[in-house]
Amino acid sequence: MCSTPDTINLLHRPWSFSNLVEVDAQRNHKLLESRIIFPCNELHTLKNLEKLSITDAYNSVIEEVFEVIEGTNDDVNIETQSVVVFEKLKKVTLSELDNLKHMWKSNRRIVLNFPNLTKVSIVGCKLLGQVFSSCMVGSLLQLQELQISYCRNMDVIVKQVEYSETRPTKEVVFPCLKSITLHNLQNLKGFCLGKEAFQWPSLTALEIKDCPKITVFTNGQSTTPKLKLIDTTFGLCHVTEDPNSFIKTYQQEGWQF
Repeated sequence: MCSTPDTINLLHRPWSFSNLVEVDAQRNHKLLESRIIFPCNELHTLKNLEKLSITDAYNSVIEEVFEVIEGTNDDVNIETQSVVVFEKLKKVTLSELDNLKHMWKSNRRIVLNFPNLTKVSIVGCKLLGQVFSSCMVGSLLQLQELQISYCRNMDVIVKQVEYSETRPTKEVVFPCLKSITLHNLQNLKGFCLGKEAFQWPSLTALEIKDCPKITVFTNGQSTTPKLKLIDTTFGLCHVTEDPNSFIKTYQQEGWQF
């Protein structure tokens, strides 16, 4: 049993997690009193969840949305990983969760997949360090819009998972992603600092503002055939090369994003 006393006991109500289609919680909502929204033993039941929205949650104690329990070194067996697929989840909005440390985690034992997720918006979650892990991004085939802003602890959007570093480097493709907004992320170093190459065939809008520590978009190659402009702290700029070259060129000229 993975649930803890910090997990609100939704199962005592006349419905269960398997019936959830939409979660919409705002300030003073009972759900904000829980440290964990979805305990790990209920993740497999969230087959019908389509929308998750937690906003204006200034006083919430939420630290983790989708709980994943870390295993020990003795548990490690990549071939027997459990994959939890959120088949219908399309939209995630999180705003002003001051104590949020993990939106979702993937580890050696459990990988979370979101094949129909189309929009992710995260604003004002000051303790959140990353959004995705490198072993889950391959499932984001329908993601169209990504907005991350005012998360002062955010250092990467996609975190390299340690055990994946021993695997062959694969190319990551976001086939539907059209828009990325990175705004006021004071500690952001890059979108991804792993070795993966990224393909962004649909990306037409990229905004990078008030991200003074960004040094690279991705460590691996980024291919953005449709991207013509980048909206930056110092104005709209034409893109004649990939985002990595663009960032490097402007940094050499003394500009700060």
